[in-house]
Amino acid sequence: EDKWDNFYEDIPLSLLHHTNGNAIYNTSHPLMERLVGQLEVEAPCPYNSIPYDYRMSQMWVEGTLQIVPKLAPKIMLNEEGENITLSNNTAMFTKWGEMFQHEDPFRYTKVIHNYAATNLIPRHLGPEYIIHGAKLYSPWDPTRINVTLVVSEWFSDRSTHLLKTLDQKDHPFSEVIIMLPPIIAERDDYEELTVVPVRPQHRQGPDVLDLCDATVNSEWFMLTNSYHHVARHVDLMFTPGTFKPVVPFTPATYPFCFKFAYCKETVSLAQRFKAGFDKVVQDFDMLYKTEERNKFCDEWKSRFGEQGEDLYKREKHRLLTRKKIVGPT
Repeated sequence: EDKWDNFYEDIPLSLLHHTNGNAIYNTSHPLMERLVGQLEVEAPCPYNSIPYDYRMSQMWVEGTLQIVPKLAPKIMLNEEGENITLSNNTAMFTKWGEMFQHEDPFRYTKVIHNYAATNLIPRHLGPEYIIHGAKLYSPWDPTRINVTLVVSEWFSDRSTHLLKTLDQKDHPFSEVIIMLPPIIAERDDYEELTVVPVRPQHRQGPDVLDLCDATVNSEWFMLTNSYHHVARHVDLMFTPGTFKPVVPFTPATYPFCFKFAYCKETVSLAQRFKAGFDKVVQDFDMLYKTEERNKFCDEWKSRFGEQGEDLYKREKHRLLTRKKIVGPT
């Protein structure tokens, strides 16, 4: 599934089927000569604002399907703000289509693949030899990294599905910690659900502090809850050589964060620790380093209380709005 699937039907045909700029071009082909010549002719006009590979696809689609591309209104204005009239090239492009369509001039091959700016590990690569835009990282190495999975649980069995399906997944977890409410008895059959060692722990504080209170013995850990299950492939990425984890984030800007009250609040709280903080990471996307978690949580509790009771000590009106204390994530 690609990110554009939700609006696939709204994407112009010429964009869907355009040949990427990093493709291999036959510069001696007569169609290629005509396309490049037309690009030179269009250099002074608004069509020049369109990437050359996409523009060549527009010419071909216009010539074979008679679909004239629509340009954004703003680029159709000259310096005086008057509308620019473009020449009608449909007849010429149609002639090119009639001349070369039988040759199928655009060829598809598995030798070349366009990954754009996608972060990848070797497992994601296919049979291609020429790669466009991929940023390759190292996968998780079990000889170097042990990872614990901390699962927030509120009942005795909501995490059953997660545990029962864990052995079917490609994951890095060497241990699972189930964080239980104080009054809920732990199960006695965890070993029947998964071969991964499972350790129950009864939380002594609110569930939002599971991040801080889980007794993690490994160097790294991840966090989830009993309403989720582990992905088929947990593709942790690390920088080659230095082996530092690669963590996805959302920029702390209005379109991505500040227009949502909860995200704006999260950044505001984070900036108490670091002014200018400008990235938001989802709890379940983060690979936590246990040592750094311990330092952070000690500092967080010293500032805001063992259970966060002093978090809004000077801003009680915000607590009245939220109705509850939030945790350190």
